[in-house]
Amino acid sequence: MKIFRQSFVLSIFLIIASLGCAPQAEFVKLQDDFSSVTRKQNQLQQRIEVVEGYLKDRTSTSQKGQQDIHRIIADLGVKIDQLSTDIQIIQGKLEENNHRISELSQRLDDQAYKIKELSAKIAAAEGKPAGASEKAAAPPAPQEKGKAGQNPTDIYNRAYQDYVNGNYDLALTGFQAYLTEFPDATLASNAQYWIGECYYGKGEYKKAIDALDKVAANYPKSEKISAAILKAGFAYLELKDKTKAKAYLKRVVDQFPNSKEASLAKGKLATIK
Repeated sequence: MKIFRQSFVLSIFLIIASLGCAPQAEFVKLQDDFSSVTRKQNQLQQRIEVVEGYLKDRTSTSQKGQQDIHRIIADLGVKIDQLSTDIQIIQGKLEENNHRISELSQRLDDQAYKIKELSAKIAAAEGKPAGASEKAAAPPAPQEKGKAGQNPTDIYNRAYQDYVNGNYDLALTGFQAYLTEFPDATLASNAQYWIGECYYGKGEYKKAIDALDKVAANYPKSEKISAAILKAGFAYLELKDKTKAKAYLKRVVDQFPNSKEASLAKGKLATIK
């Protein structure tokens, strides 16, 4: 039994290692490419600014010289346009790779859960007295309905579907169960965010703010932080607290200036009198 368990665990680790290396290496390479292209774009932008400054300062430049400078600016503009296109392509690849890594992480969560279950069964089998009959064995503890055989992804997806369908109470129960059963899972921060969204949908705005604040507090590296701060700002607006609403919306703009949430925050700020 011990040999079987060691072989099983070794096989699982080999599978997990093979799943994780390639996407992670590709992700790092895309990040490096994105940084390199962005750096080149910034350098070209600086050169254009220098040339434009030269034009303003040298109003007496000859016609030929002005034509040459305009040609240089036009060439640089073409290069910047090309770099912008390259950046968009790389951003698309990054988003696609992020999605793949997220899916892989969920699969690893599911595998870890299965390993934990199987390890518990092996430990129980090893601890069973030799020769004990099935009649003498204690009956298994009854499992709560809906939890038997469910992995982290199943629980999360069911809760999310309940949220989409407007079943906020069911969704709350599901996301809270996910955090209780799998506090370190890949989508734990997402689950915390959707708990806040559920309370917001129910009109319980104070509870929504408390839940949304926990996203940044408990998961400082989460991609849901900007969305959580934005939604908390909206919740404060619902509570007629414009001062805190503005503070939260400005946080989004200041901390995440290039995000879609920042655009939404700017639009909302413009409407607050």
